[in-house]
Amino acid sequence: VMQKAIPFLMAPIITRLIPNTADYGMVDIYHTVTSFAGSLAGMGMYDASFRLFFEKEDLIYKKSVVNSATVVSATASFLISLVLFVFHKPFSLIFFGEVERSYLIQLAALNVLFSSLTSVFIWPVRLENRRKVYLISNISFLILSYPITLYLIYTGHTIIAMPVSGTLIAFFTFLFYII
Repeated sequence: VMQKAIPFLMAPIITRLIPNTADYGMVDIYHTVTSFAGSLAGMGMYDASFRLFFEKEDLIYKKSVVNSATVVSATASFLISLVLFVFHKPFSLIFFGEVERSYLIQLAALNVLFSSLTSVFIWPVRLENRRKVYLISNISFLILSYPITLYLIYTGHTIIAMPVSGTLIAFFTFLFYII
């Protein structure tokens, strides 16, 4: 609930601070690209591995499920991020109508990569039902993202504020789970 409440409470503040509705539209397109690419990168591996994980009590089987899902998801994440990163200009033209916003596609590629890889490393935490670790890390990183966003908005970087903070938080969350 907290993971949904914080963005819900911050949305009116962020939208009031962004002076131009076109900037907000660009950010919305960025989030759409990131969500769609992230869905492709995940390939439903989390749900599939979750179902299979509890199918048998055999520890070797469970490790095999997690390892297989990790390899498939990591490979798909890398490939989709690579395609976005390499073809950022054509994608920018398609989604934003101009090449000048191609940096948003590159940020989306990085966000997809780190978010998708993070979800791979979160699986064992979630499967082992370690809710406190999952909840505290996600809420902490979410709370940390808003000062970055607000700073970037106040310094006039409205279009990149949320994409940059989201990508940084995805990166730090990834580091947290692999360390």
